[in-house]
Amino acid sequence: TPVRDDCGNVTGILGIFWDITKRKQAEKKILKLNKELEKRVNIRTNDLLTILEELKEKERILRQKSLMVETITDGIIITDLNGTIIDWNKGAEIMFGFKKNETLGKTLAIIYKSEDVPILTQKFIKDLSENGKWTGEINYISKNGSSGYCETIVVPLLDDDKNIIATIGFNHDITIRKQVEHRQNLLIRIMQLLNESGETYDYIKIILSEIKEFSQFDAVGIRLRNGEDFPYFETSGFSGQFVKSETYLCRHDHNGEIIRDE
Repeated sequence: TPVRDDCGNVTGILGIFWDITKRKQAEKKILKLNKELEKRVNIRTNDLLTILEELKEKERILRQKSLMVETITDGIIITDLNGTIIDWNKGAEIMFGFKKNETLGKTLAIIYKSEDVPILTQKFIKDLSENGKWTGEINYISKNGSSGYCETIVVPLLDDDKNIIATIGFNHDITIRKQVEHRQNLLIRIMQLLNESGETYDYIKIILSEIKEFSQFDAVGIRLRNGEDFPYFETSGFSGQFVKSETYLCRHDHNGEIIRDE
């Protein structure tokens, strides 16, 4: 600002100065901090984007695995260490007849004999701890009450500390194979009996017993030809009254002769 005398002439200059060194230094520091913050934000953003991509990839893999599990025809059952079912795939629904929502929270007693479940569970855990898996054949009972056989492999589900937290059972239905094996064993047994020396009646009685055990029927009988009819030769499981009333296939008159059509 100019300084003037009484005549208005400039005789000097008045200047006012402020020291802004600290402010400029502070501005530089703020600018530097802003750049560092921006850099950190960019790095963190890139990290988050990477994590997001990894999560998406893991989610995609999990969806694929889930789809694979659901499309596997074998029955896959996941249980906790008490034998309680916590997962059940489509293959298990087809094999055992129970829908997933009918099994969750229940034990394997719905498909195995209830008295066998604690024993099987302990076997699973023991073999998983010692050998890393359990394999065997199990007789199961489906929802409709029919019996079958499955070849089962049980493997552990581990946490991050390698502790067993659940078991995964892969069940392959071998019912048809077992039925064929049983039929073959029955035929072999019958052939062995027929080649042994002894009374025919004893052979037939033993064969009938073998057939009853194989078929799981409550009652069975064998008819042999006698003249023109086929009366029961031996029965097992039928009441005496039934056998007496149903012995002959043909109707007989009071003299014991077959009643023929006119």
